[in-house]
Amino acid sequence: MGTPKMLLRVEGRSFVEVIAGRMREAGVGRVLVVVGAGWDRIDGRVHPEGVEWVLNEDYERGQLSSLWCGLGAMRDESGALMTLVDHPLVKAETYQNLIKQFKKNRQCIVIPTYHGRRGHPILFGSEHFSEFLNAPLDVGARWVLRSGGVPVLEVPVEDPGVRADIDTPGDYRSMIGEG
Repeated sequence: MGTPKMLLRVEGRSFVEVIAGRMREAGVGRVLVVVGAGWDRIDGRVHPEGVEWVLNEDYERGQLSSLWCGLGAMRDESGALMTLVDHPLVKAETYQNLIKQFKKNRQCIVIPTYHGRRGHPILFGSEHFSEFLNAPLDVGARWVLRSGGVPVLEVPVEDPGVRADIDTPGDYRSMIGEG
């Protein structure tokens, strides 16, 4: 992308500010943001309210290593609502809906679907942290989702943002209309 994705802008704010704001609006009490590559370019440039930064010094190991850092920084939270910074279009109502479904189905990993396809964020209870912490790096978090060891609850949503993965300048232009 030429710049850290969390610095990209939508609705006049950085991706990370939009995501953190919508999570807080949905009732998420503690928002951790794991950073690694490009931290030197991010530090001090964005200031999402109420966010705690977690540095993944071993970011070259991949996305799963960032999840491990985030889970390692958690204290007594009952669960984790995990999203990726390149999914800034998820609505606050979607976060709220996933939290509501999680409270009814704590034994499950809760995943939104849009038109039958899984998206982000995912929500899982603290009793499942160890499964993610023990997942193989070369497979990632999907290892837990596909292993069959933890039930998965797919929640249909009318929010295309759960599938809007912004990975290239073309994605950014077509989904955000900026850049």
